[in-house]
Amino acid sequence: MHLTKFLERDLCLLVILSSLLVFAQEEMTPQDYTTPDGTRLQFGAMTEFSRGVLDDVLDLQADLFIPGNLLAAGFSSLRTVNTTSADLVIGQALFSGYANGAGTAARVSYPASCQVTTDIVLVAEYFNHCVRILNRTNDNTVSDFVGTCLAPGFADGVGTAASFTNPVRIIQDIDDSNLVFVAEASGNIRLINVNSRTPAFRKI
Repeated sequence: MHLTKFLERDLCLLVILSSLLVFAQEEMTPQDYTTPDGTRLQFGAMTEFSRGVLDDVLDLQADLFIPGNLLAAGFSSLRTVNTTSADLVIGQALFSGYANGAGTAARVSYPASCQVTTDIVLVAEYFNHCVRILNRTNDNTVSDFVGTCLAPGFADGVGTAASFTNPVRIIQDIDDSNLVFVAEASGNIRLINVNSRTPAFRKI
């Protein structure tokens, strides 16, 4: 399918492709995010939050679980932030890895997040090669969702029977909240049905 026609039909894939272009750069250009109250936060560069946590902010979006906050994805953590605080949701600043668990006991590695509901967040991890699920109402528990973590590959399938290689972005479909798109560093676009935990290959 012609690229232009495809992107005209599916705007959310254009967003993912734009993210891929930024990710592919050797040095990410710092960008500013302005909160509703006018406060500017910078991401794409080393950023020090009010509690002295130093970690790159790779992904920034409104926090649906805590209205008024932002959900910030760093190299090794997800944090909920506002103008006065930056609280860890999962992981630890500067300590990446792979471990399921609750809150700061979990370990993530280069995550990008997608909030599919108020309390459920899907986390695509570049270095862990999988998509994991975060339950905000269950002690911020992280568990495997789709893909075989730590085992890069390419396979469609249900749940952990599937495999990914270096997923870099994840975004919810603008028309169907049950579908999310995952972009891999190679340029592959995978479509995941959240209810069935089934990814499918979709290449532009």
